[in-house]
Amino acid sequence: MERDCELEIKFAVLEERMNTHEARIDSTLNALRADHNAMRTDIERGQKVQIQWTIGAVVAAVIIIIGAVGLLTQAS
Repeated sequence: MERDCELEIKFAVLEERMNTHEARIDSTLNALRADHNAMRTDIERGQKVQIQWTIGAVVAAVIIIIGAVGLLTQAS
């Protein structure tokens, strides 16, 4: 009987520890999800900026080429 009581106490302690660890794991998982979502947002923002710079560079190159062709045709 006494042995059963000790086992029940040990079981209750282990169950409490398990619940504590489960709560920590859930908390950590939620933090990781928040970080992941923030990182995804940063990546999407970075891709948009990269696209804008690429378009700007292409437009600038076209303008320079048109200007150079215009100068060459006027000189001849």
